[in-house]
Amino acid sequence: MRRGSPGSPPLTRGAWRVVALLAILALVGAALLYSHRQSTSVVTTNLPKENALTPPVTSASAGPTALPCSGPLTSQSQVRPNTSYCGGHATSRIVLADGDSWTDGEVSGASTGQQQGAVQCGNPCMLVNMNIHDNPKAFAGIYAPRGDGLSGPMIVRGGRVSGSGSLGIGGSSVNHLIISGVEIDHNGASADCNFEGGGFKGINHGSRFTDNHVHDNNCVGVWYDINAAGNEIDRNRVDGNSNGGIFYEISQDAWIHDNEVSGNGAADCTWLWGAGIGIASSFNVQVYGNTLRGNCIGIAGTQQDRTDSTPPAHLLGNLNIHDNHVVGPGKTALAVGADNGADLTTRNIVFANNSF
Repeated sequence: MRRGSPGSPPLTRGAWRVVALLAILALVGAALLYSHRQSTSVVTTNLPKENALTPPVTSASAGPTALPCSGPLTSQSQVRPNTSYCGGHATSRIVLADGDSWTDGEVSGASTGQQQGAVQCGNPCMLVNMNIHDNPKAFAGIYAPRGDGLSGPMIVRGGRVSGSGSLGIGGSSVNHLIISGVEIDHNGASADCNFEGGGFKGINHGSRFTDNHVHDNNCVGVWYDINAAGNEIDRNRVDGNSNGGIFYEISQDAWIHDNEVSGNGAADCTWLWGAGIGIASSFNVQVYGNTLRGNCIGIAGTQQDRTDSTPPAHLLGNLNIHDNHVVGPGKTALAVGADNGADLTTRNIVFANNSF
């Protein structure tokens, strides 16, 4: 659940001190937005680059080898385990069996319950060059199986997912998720943006989200939540999403790099929400090599009391934001803040070699 519990308590005196520090950073950031390629370094505690985490080697082309094609898939009655389908247009929900793959298929007009997809994956599954569109009564275009301990992999490569009611693609508790080269757009028209909606939302370990174009979704473009760990988000275009671009929440161990993030957050531009890249109560996160243009805020880190995560004391810390380029207009370029009085100057939060 985003932003902690609804109806957050008023700021404490300690919180106001942190907000005052934030205001100073905001003024500096705002001024830098209008300077020409000026570099700056705002460092709370030194975290040498040689101590930085190295992202895992995860191939976006990895995945199960497709079996010989058994023909098109048009209805649920055709689904069998360990089967490869090619083509076909379904007009109702398809739940793939374990070991299935589907290439060049199409799904439209499907209806689902909450946290279900017009296409729901088996364990494992592979979807290639799918066209999943115009499913306003489906919660998601593609959804991973729910439950713990799913080994995957789940591979979504190429194609387009658009026009789903709440979410384009969702990966709930499946490990080894790879989403590569997919256009994810215009999803979330009926979404509750404080729950689950937008382009992609994942609760995953060891995933890679790469080379995708995520645009014009209601809610957040790319969203990881609730104890996600070891995820790499790289080389994506993320633009025009209403409530922020990339959001990493109550999680840990992430590498967010070499993305182009622009024009996000217009509908959620309060406090430090609506950032091009937002890190919320998460730790061991690196944000580097990204280009951000015209977002509500460039890059933001936030700390709240988050008892809805395990462990309950998820802290914003060991956050290394370096070698990014931020272009305005926007409220500020880089900022961190807490609404619970936390002293963020002790948390190894580093801004280094960013340009504005």
